[in-house]
Amino acid sequence: MRADFNQKLINGKWAENSMRIALNNTKKFFAIGYGPSEVREDLPIEQQKLRKELIKESSNGLRRPDLLVFHKKHENKVIKIIESLPKDWDITDEMFLIPLLKLAIWAAEIKFSQYIVEMMKDWGTSLREQPRLKKFNLGLGLPKDAKIPHIFLKKQDKDGLLAWQNEHNIPVHVWQVFLDHCFGVSLKSFCDFSDKNILRQTTQNGLSDSFQTYDCPYYLGYKQATMKEKPIIESEIITQRTGRVETALIVKDGRFKVNEVAINW
Repeated sequence: MRADFNQKLINGKWAENSMRIALNNTKKFFAIGYGPSEVREDLPIEQQKLRKELIKESSNGLRRPDLLVFHKKHENKVIKIIESLPKDWDITDEMFLIPLLKLAIWAAEIKFSQYIVEMMKDWGTSLREQPRLKKFNLGLGLPKDAKIPHIFLKKQDKDGLLAWQNEHNIPVHVWQVFLDHCFGVSLKSFCDFSDKNILRQTTQNGLSDSFQTYDCPYYLGYKQATMKEKPIIESEIITQRTGRVETALIVKDGRFKVNEVAINW
């Protein structure tokens, strides 16, 4: 198993759990894991990855977001629904989740970035008029190649999340978790920006193939949360079957505070 594979999976779960905890610490919202957060941690990490994809990707092209979010007043009701699930219930079976989906007010897809926003080259640069934004009355911004935080989404993930949103009529938001801030944008706005060719498009190499991503600059979204207690970053040694030794950087702990004004939908 490659170190970057292990690193991506663990840090992705850290980002999801950090946002879930931050939401649950508010007086307005209550969140539960709906996608990869529900992966059984007692399984070998390769099986966790396979099960995660099984959970998120269904045969009809829908892709589950990572969190379901509810009004705080429904917390006890949500917990009772979860506790009433059959012991042999499989998370891939959505029939038992209908009562939860009826209560959900929105959902979140969580992405992780191993960057400190406030150290990025163009962070803090004053926004100014950009032709591509002015055309659609989207306010001020920066050039597409500016070194600033972006909210990233794979093309196939965008399409799958949009299909899920349309199927369940639950708004989805995409949150990019950095090591000091988190920025978000609604999936509706994200798709609108991509359709208008406002977003930067890049091709990235994965573990087995390449994929296209849309990169939405932070100023087209909102600041979802700010880190109040710094996380711990540790190195983990991964030994390959071939004998090759690699190092993975693992993020732990830390505490975010949600910007309740920004997500008061």
